[in-house]
Amino acid sequence: MPVYVRYIDLNGCKNSYCIPEKPNGYALFMLLDYQTFHSDHAEYFIETFVKKGYIVFSSGLLIAEWGSKTAVKHAEHLIQLLLRQEIINEKIFLCAEGTGALIAQQLCCSEDIHIRAAAFINPLLSLQDCLIHYHEDEVTLKRFKKEMSRQHGLSHCDRESVANVDEKLFTAYHLPVQSFLRHVKKDNVEELVKVNPLETRLLANEVSDFFEKFIPAT
Repeated sequence: MPVYVRYIDLNGCKNSYCIPEKPNGYALFMLLDYQTFHSDHAEYFIETFVKKGYIVFSSGLLIAEWGSKTAVKHAEHLIQLLLRQEIINEKIFLCAEGTGALIAQQLCCSEDIHIRAAAFINPLLSLQDCLIHYHEDEVTLKRFKKEMSRQHGLSHCDRESVANVDEKLFTAYHLPVQSFLRHVKKDNVEELVKVNPLETRLLANEVSDFFEKFIPAT
């Protein structure tokens, strides 16, 4: 099935969206964590939704952003730009993996965009979760603390300061949300990268089945 890919330069960041030959009228914003979700498998995941008729779009701003307000505003502007350019339902779907959930949760509270439903895959739902998740990997933990401190204006990064940032970033929201957990051994996060294409597509189909519950019958 032909797929049309368009690229958008926004705030100096590369963004893209895929348009199927026969759009179903709905858009899906993907917030994938490429630290754990290998780019090849991301393509398989996105391909599944494009075949189902979704316009799928994503952004490269996630790297080193850690749920910053800058990243959230960028995501909002990208969504608004897409809505102006394409004929689609204004209530979009969200799919966030890993640290992508840091941004997705804030989008769920946004007054400027409308979310129909959200799916989280192995989400890290707070900066405290990230601190715990990376505590056994000294290299990644050091990078996280450095980048997170820069993005959120901290002089040092400890549990208390991270908890204070979380309190400011995340508030309650009332939307249909479902988490999908891929079981990975704690000492072997590389298993996330090695998941085969069939398993990735099966996961995408599970997420798609969840979304279809919120598409009105025609």
